[in-house]
Amino acid sequence: MSLLSRLQRSFVSSHAAYLLRLKTGKQPSAPALPAALRFLDYTDNEALVAVNAAYLVVVLLLFLWMRTRREGLTLRGPLVVRARAPCARHAVAAARICVSASCGALPSGFI
Repeated sequence: MSLLSRLQRSFVSSHAAYLLRLKTGKQPSAPALPAALRFLDYTDNEALVAVNAAYLVVVLLLFLWMRTRREGLTLRGPLVVRARAPCARHAVAAARICVSASCGALPSGFI
């Protein structure tokens, strides 16, 4: 059985169970969120539109601010190390997988 067919079968059976719980009145309702946290309700379309609009406004403001600068934003000191650490960790893991898959050898001290 392929992954796609397993996902489809799982969705169909879960949705049928959900509809049955709704019909019998056993499906618990989601608690109402206070107005300040309404954007966390992923079923509220108005809140989703508002959050996405706010995101686009922030991105536009950052774009306009960065456009006025002569140079790009440069990271300095420990912030650079923290920003690049995840990339380095994934690069090392990928290199180890490549070496183990190809049974090749890298120079000593590479990893």
